[in-house]
Amino acid sequence: MKIYINRLEEGLNELTHDYEAESLDLISLVDREVRFNDPVHVQVNINKVHSQYFFQIFVETSAIFVCDRCLEDFEMSIRDNFRVVYSTEKSYLDEQNDDLGIRYLHSESDVVDLSEDVRESVLLAIPMKVLCSGDCKGICPECGANLNKGSCIHQQQRMDPKWEALKGLSDKHKKNN
Repeated sequence: MKIYINRLEEGLNELTHDYEAESLDLISLVDREVRFNDPVHVQVNINKVHSQYFFQIFVETSAIFVCDRCLEDFEMSIRDNFRVVYSTEKSYLDEQNDDLGIRYLHSESDVVDLSEDVRESVLLAIPMKVLCSGDCKGICPECGANLNKGSCIHQQQRMDPKWEALKGLSDKHKKNN
């Protein structure tokens, strides 16, 4: 999203833009299977105060992911917002200010491109572990059955080794009674 800052009026300015996932290079998420069906909707509120531009950016989209536990496809909304300040004052030319979200803008510059910032925002909003639900049961390690859709014979037979000693005591108690 290229914003022509010389066209902005003093005070609050609102802009919206929709990106296709391909234009933000979101299709190349090699380590994940992700399909972006919806465009990435971006709303930008810019408060221009003299030589400073205060950006509040809201990003929203949805995508189809593969659950890390049960391997089923599901749709998940992705939302994020962030702030960036651009200034033409030379005092903001320090690299440390970029870590604070303050970026120096050359006085002859008339365009701010937010595409890379939007891309990073979408990528950072995707959780490291993508789950279809918080209580996803996953798949059976023996037969691969989806345990969210029902149990399998392996789940009923399998016991955590930590409890086997107690089961032995329980079986012994049943024999004695």
